[in-house]
Amino acid sequence: MKNFCILLLIVLLAFSSIAVAQTFPAIKDSIYYPAMQEMRQLEILLPDSSLLKSGEKYEVIYLLDGEWNINVVPFIHRFAGGEGFLPPAIFVGL
Repeated sequence: MKNFCILLLIVLLAFSSIAVAQTFPAIKDSIYYPAMQEMRQLEILLPDSSLLKSGEKYEVIYLLDGEWNINVVPFIHRFAGGEGFLPPAIFVGL
């Protein structure tokens, strides 16, 4: 029974990350990092288009280790924002 519960948890986490990835389209770009002499990938998530207002300013949240955090942190932030606890923000995954 314990192995079944662990397997079920792994499957649910895998599908939830796929679902989150599909709800937040990212703008992908890259920047040259001179210290390592290589191009580094960036992912940028903007607030929902229904919340965007011309001339409005938004907080920018930089996520280190972005390839792991770019879907999880915005998901939590948007959930809290939907409940009225946080304003919309722009996320940059590095």
